[in-house]
Amino acid sequence: MLCEAIADMFDAADVDRIDVGFSFAATRPIDGSFPRRVVFTPDTGVVLREAATQLRASAPSHADVRGYVVKLASPSATDGGDVTLVVELERGQRRVSLTLRGDDYRRALRAHGEGLEVRCSGELAKQGNGHVLRDPKDFELIETSTA
Repeated sequence: MLCEAIADMFDAADVDRIDVGFSFAATRPIDGSFPRRVVFTPDTGVVLREAATQLRASAPSHADVRGYVVKLASPSATDGGDVTLVVELERGQRRVSLTLRGDDYRRALRAHGEGLEVRCSGELAKQGNGHVLRDPKDFELIETSTA
């Protein structure tokens, strides 16, 4: 990540500033207010490292989630809708929002009504105070057998 790389330059060398210059293709004009030169100082290195940490924390990553449907919202169940799951993540139970299409949404309705656990996979990202699972795949009910 660029923020971290610039911060690492301050750690690796005894420098008092890093100058970065930009030039742009003549065929792709830009707004004249865009800076052509940026100067970083050691105190900005600390800020850049924290920015890298925050950006990495919010970056999506592939995840397999398993949990219970706690909220459903749709104008038409046949078309699909929004679903909220409560799942166990690294830091405890979290709400994860996702959008499902037709058959998967109807499975979510059934899971909610019958209290069944579900699982699916997708790109998990932090969004605001919660999480979102983008591009959900392989949504399925986990039916427990009663012997």
